[in-house]
Amino acid sequence: LVREHPQGATRLLADSLPLWEGLMARCLRGEEMKAAYLAFVLAKYRVCAGRPCGALQEGLFALLGRKNLYCRENALRALYASGDAGTVARGLRALSRTGLFHHNKLVTDGLLTFTGSHSALAQLLWAQMGELNVELQVAVLNYLRLSTGGYGPQMLALLQDEAQDDEVRYCAIRYLGRYADTAPQDAAGALRALLADPDPLRWNYAAIAAAALAR
Repeated sequence: LVREHPQGATRLLADSLPLWEGLMARCLRGEEMKAAYLAFVLAKYRVCAGRPCGALQEGLFALLGRKNLYCRENALRALYASGDAGTVARGLRALSRTGLFHHNKLVTDGLLTFTGSHSALAQLLWAQMGELNVELQVAVLNYLRLSTGGYGPQMLALLQDEAQDDEVRYCAIRYLGRYADTAPQDAAGALRALLADPDPLRWNYAAIAAAALAR
């Protein structure tokens, strides 16, 4: 139906929201794999795109707190498919609060599939960086590097802040290398300084900075 009659499918999805909500309530009380598969279907058919889905979205947020990886990953994908930047930003905050490990590459790859405005999403995610754990901060920074420019000064500030986690600062270096044409003038000097660091335990900084300068 989605393939052959997309307008009819859109109407059907909108009219059947009570059905999806009932399924979500049932799945949240039952087997986690069923809940994970429901989230997969919600993502695939973009059930929450362009329409209010409060009960469904609350169910997806609840799945972010499950230990089952498929529950969390499919719930995130359903949020990305909603096309609503605020919903995605709220989802990452909720995931961070769970304390559960979710690999940053999965999050970065998922953010790149977002169906709404990447510029709006980038702004919201940057504004809430302090509310995310390090793993999700890395995911967001990699997403910014792969999706948009315009954050050169902020990345340079992250690099120069030695209180930041090493992985966060590595992301900032890679960003500055990718957007060298719009990076602050003193970014190259900051990268060259890393090459001169005599501490052998900080060789990662020198290696990543060298790659960024080469770009």
